[in-house]
Amino acid sequence: MKFKKAGFVVAGILLLILAFFNRKDIELTKQDQISIKPISQSGYELSSVIHLHNPNLLSSTIKTVNENFYINGQSIGAFKMDLSQGVAGMKDSEFPITIRFTKDDYSKGLMRDSTNASITLRMDGEIDFQNLLSGGKIKIQQSQPLQKL
Repeated sequence: MKFKKAGFVVAGILLLILAFFNRKDIELTKQDQISIKPISQSGYELSSVIHLHNPNLLSSTIKTVNENFYINGQSIGAFKMDLSQGVAGMKDSEFPITIRFTKDDYSKGLMRDSTNASITLRMDGEIDFQNLLSGGKIKIQQSQPLQKL
């Protein structure tokens, strides 16, 4: 009987230690490798890579990625995916993102800048994740200049 109680105490202590070392939020380090290429007479494809860092001892799970893309304030598309992908503990991970949009949406974005001198890509959204005992959301709010096509 004493061994059973001791086993429960040890298991409880181990669970508390695991919970303590797995309570940090996953971090969005950057979103880069952005490229836009034509895929047809009437459309383009935008590709990028999301870089995440998991500071926890154990792996976490990326549940969903919801991201909206804007060129000079004009919405060109959205990426929504239920990913349920593991992110190794104490490591960096990468996730590719690809959306397709029309040349009309691209042209509308160019018209929003009266000088037609620059193109700004804005990315807004959130990533839902789950740790051992908790979860959270990572906000995506980034802007980057782009070259004209």
